[in-house]
Amino acid sequence: MTKAKILRITIVLAIIVAMVAMSQLLAIPQIIFPEAAALSVGAIYLAKDDWIESPWKLAILPPLASLIGVLSIRAGLPNSISVPVLFCLIVISLRLLKSELFPTISAGVLPLIFRISTLYFPISVLIISLLITLISQLLKQSPNGSIQTLHQSVPSDRQLNTTAIVYSAIVLIWILFAWNFLPKVSIAPPLFVSFYDWFSSNDQSHRRLLRRFISIITAATIGEAAIHLFPRPLSALVAVAVTWAIITLLEDLHPPTLAISLLPLILPNLKAFTFVAGVGVTTICLGAIGVEVKRLAKWRSRPL
Repeated sequence: MTKAKILRITIVLAIIVAMVAMSQLLAIPQIIFPEAAALSVGAIYLAKDDWIESPWKLAILPPLASLIGVLSIRAGLPNSISVPVLFCLIVISLRLLKSELFPTISAGVLPLIFRISTLYFPISVLIISLLITLISQLLKQSPNGSIQTLHQSVPSDRQLNTTAIVYSAIVLIWILFAWNFLPKVSIAPPLFVSFYDWFSSNDQSHRRLLRRFISIITAATIGEAAIHLFPRPLSALVAVAVTWAIITLLEDLHPPTLAISLLPLILPNLKAFTFVAGVGVTTICLGAIGVEVKRLAKWRSRPL
């Protein structure tokens, strides 16, 4: 491992620990933003070109989405309206901007799912997003911190637009079902971000889907165990570091997976294995639905 990678890993972990430590110091749990792990890994460690080449999107989109989510709660809008409207608005905005900054979805929907109404949350998201943007740009220009930028093959605009429509329909139907019959952890927003990444990519093989399933369940298990075994912010450090190591071995270093490992930090009175079970059910169901939709699309010769 190069010095540049070690530097970037250290920075990512420092951001996460600082966020949780500040939450403890100020006694404000709402400033914990699980997607900070995804954003920092994607922009700082992986140096995803779509993220770092458009720094204004990285700095503005997540906090803007989180602010709209919190204001929707404060306005008293019912989730039956606010969740689908905001979800679709974010997906459409990402497509219009031709951005793959999928954690924005989680930033906006998470306050609605877990009823976060304090403005501390969007303020925290803004500070974290600006910090990640600044660091990623400094590292991009620094010869000592240089690293190969991650370039990903992207499907055509037509394919991505069709995918976004089908994806939105699947997720909204699942949210409606899970909201009424399953625990709230079953509709944890980072799961939708992970599903979008798989569903919209060129590589939708069963092998990749299986790796993704194992990665997500592993992250959920480690995150839940860490919160019970270690004090904060040590639990956050352990959850992210161990999850990061395991998903790297699985060859599925997917940023939203790290966000999943931090979710237990914002879930009060978490019962044993409830989080893992809810995450597992959603991952299996969304994966199965996605595979079936892709199979039908292939049968009809209409690529998604």
